[in-house]
Amino acid sequence: MSHDGGETPSLDESDGASTVSESKSGPPPQRRRRKRIAIHLPPETVALTAGELKKLKNRVAAARARERTQHQIQELQAMVEQLWQENQQHKATIDRLRSVIQSLQSNHAMNAYHPAVAFHDSVAFQPPTALRPPPFAREGPSDEATSILADAAWILDSQSQPYT
Repeated sequence: MSHDGGETPSLDESDGASTVSESKSGPPPQRRRRKRIAIHLPPETVALTAGELKKLKNRVAAARARERTQHQIQELQAMVEQLWQENQQHKATIDRLRSVIQSLQSNHAMNAYHPAVAFHDSVAFQPPTALRPPPFAREGPSDEATSILADAAWILDSQSQPYT
């Protein structure tokens, strides 16, 4: 529990009474002031009275302050523009990642589907190679055209064979 003055209450262990001790580790940090720039006036202003000279210097100082404020506003506007563009890029990234997540979730649902799982014992789930030996294992002519025709016949035979 801290107070405004930087003082923190602490308990004195000897008699249990509450005392206030200062817990300052040093002086508070000082605000940095802007470096002063002297106002140089033309030599003909020497003839002005003190009040007129003060008004003139005040006018110049006010113009500098307005210029400085305008510069700060321009910097802030540039920063706002940059942050707005970054925000738009982040929104586009978020949209893209959401679509990726959505597609992954739909793929995840498809991963639960296992077409190779047999629901009952049947010959239909046996691969065609178990029913008949592959064509390359057969004896016969070795020319390429005959081999291709034999492969096609084997595929057609294995598909047309009724599964029991």
